[in-house]
Amino acid sequence: MKNLNTVILGILFFFITGFRLHAQNDKMKTEILEIIKDKKFDIGISVRNSKGVEIFGHKSNEKYKMYSVSKFFLALKVLHLVDKKTLLLNQNVSFAKSDLKAGLFSPLRDSNPEGITITLEKALYYIVNQSDNNVFDKLVDLSGGIESLNSYISSFTKNKNSFFMSALYRDKEGTIGNNVVTPGFSSLLLYKLMKNKIISIESKNILLPLLETSINNKRIQALVPKNLKSFHKGGTSDRVNNVLIASNDIGIVYLNEKKDFFTIAVFISNSLEDDAVNDAVTAKITEITRNELSNR
Repeated sequence: MKNLNTVILGILFFFITGFRLHAQNDKMKTEILEIIKDKKFDIGISVRNSKGVEIFGHKSNEKYKMYSVSKFFLALKVLHLVDKKTLLLNQNVSFAKSDLKAGLFSPLRDSNPEGITITLEKALYYIVNQSDNNVFDKLVDLSGGIESLNSYISSFTKNKNSFFMSALYRDKEGTIGNNVVTPGFSSLLLYKLMKNKIISIESKNILLPLLETSINNKRIQALVPKNLKSFHKGGTSDRVNNVLIASNDIGIVYLNEKKDFFTIAVFISNSLEDDAVNDAVTAKITEITRNELSNR
């Protein structure tokens, strides 16, 4: 009888816990959908808990234009090659004047217009933290080219339509928008990064500080308390006829000072809202998620 009571109590606990989590997920879903309701944009969202389970998804399997989010994926490929000792962090990467093309966002070119040689580790800083387009193109070439990058990143998913790159920044204007990824795959790769399933712990510890700050911290990180760690990589397009093609952010947010975290990917496209509204939506989605998970 005692064993039977234990089994019954276990079943009741399972159902009560499951019901409570379902109710919490419904509450989070309702709040997020209320935030994006009536907004003049398309949006894809994926949120995963620290177990890798997608606890909220909205168009999470649809493809969105990456823009500078692609630099996160390139950094993973470069650091993978560092782990294999195919590349070295202290090796030189030389930029001739012709490599530093005009018309592209490039802090390295702005400070060194005649060219410069830097280490690979410094080049990673320029693509991840400074979002330098000229350095991005150089590191794609150095790490084996676009097809090699596609093959490597796609190896982490069975759905080969989740990620695709076909253009560099030096290519014909506008083609960079052909590089796409799904929010669901983005949040999954962030989770795998945190669980050391992509690159070594040493390489992860090089990458995360580069994601801690950037040229735009108004999205995922905007409403995260300062005592909590968070990491992100954004991507933003220009406007065409007042339409913003992309306002993206993917990231990792800690819930406390221990090991609990969630990963999040928000891709806003074809937005008629102003930049402040786009940024605020991503920030609020992150805050809703953090508040909900912190109370579990």
